[in-house]
Amino acid sequence: MSTYRALKGYSVKKVDDDPSNVQEGQVWYNNTTNKLRLRQSIGGAWESGPSSNTLSEGPASFGNKGALVSVGGYGPSGPSNAHSDATEEWNGSSWSTGEAYPSTKYGGQGAGTLTAGLIAGGNQSGSTYLNTSNTYDGTDYSSAPNLNKARTGCASSIGTQTAALIHGGYDNSNPLAGQTETEEFNGTSWSEQNDLSTGRAHGGSGGTQTAGIYFCGESTNTGTFSTRCPNTTEEYNGTSWSSGGTVPGNFTRLNGSGPQTDCFRIGGASPSQATSVDLYDGSSWSSASALGTAQGWASSGGTGSTSSIISRGRGSSSYTDVTQLFSDPLITTRSVDVS
Repeated sequence: MSTYRALKGYSVKKVDDDPSNVQEGQVWYNNTTNKLRLRQSIGGAWESGPSSNTLSEGPASFGNKGALVSVGGYGPSGPSNAHSDATEEWNGSSWSTGEAYPSTKYGGQGAGTLTAGLIAGGNQSGSTYLNTSNTYDGTDYSSAPNLNKARTGCASSIGTQTAALIHGGYDNSNPLAGQTETEEFNGTSWSEQNDLSTGRAHGGSGGTQTAGIYFCGESTNTGTFSTRCPNTTEEYNGTSWSSGGTVPGNFTRLNGSGPQTDCFRIGGASPSQATSVDLYDGSSWSSASALGTAQGWASSGGTGSTSSIISRGRGSSSYTDVTQLFSDPLITTRSVDVS
């Protein structure tokens, strides 16, 4: 059996019946049907899902495409009087309301799963930044140890309930500049780790506590968009941050989904809300299937290019309750008629 790479200058094997257990990339000629046959991958795409129950942007989240938790955010009346304590749970097909979070907040960071989640940091009542954290067991919230530093505008979910990572964001000492501080949670306490190379807030992230990724965002909230929003990537190895590939564009208030070697950059502001999506393979970024609707600063989760979700957040002109799901790539056998 031949593959695409081996075709040039070689014959394709003829068979009377299609072989079983065909691998992606295999090519053969079926004598019975008189067709050239090939096994190939057709890339995944985003599709619309059921709307969430609330309009809000800046929620924290944790989980995946089959079971996601979205917490807090603020809604159409603005950040001064519309902070939310709402918890919404996605079960793979619909949204339902969970237990209210212990306080209203937006801009926090999540980690973990539906039945073993963690929420930390965030913003309450405009200028009140939080150092609190709470665990979630799928039913109830419980108090967890405080962060060493209060912060808001943190990144997407990284890690698990007992091995989480929080980094960057804005703090009370200088609310106009993105911070560099990184903290790890081991299930018992938060500890300070090596700083980011570039202070930033509202970036996208993914991965784990020992193989994390953080990209884009804003290093300050003043100046021109391209100046204040770096298009750089940083990778975390469990000890320190190092430079990764350059993102093809400047984005802030965006989302991430997936591990360090298969991570989506989803939507965000550039400076208007974007539909574009990029995929990181561990060294470089490339364009991926775009969202059907512009969206950012939302809840997200998943495994990157195989399964992802984004919901709530900011749409093209206002707050949104839209849910978008990324379908797995389809592996299929196709025919080419050569008669």
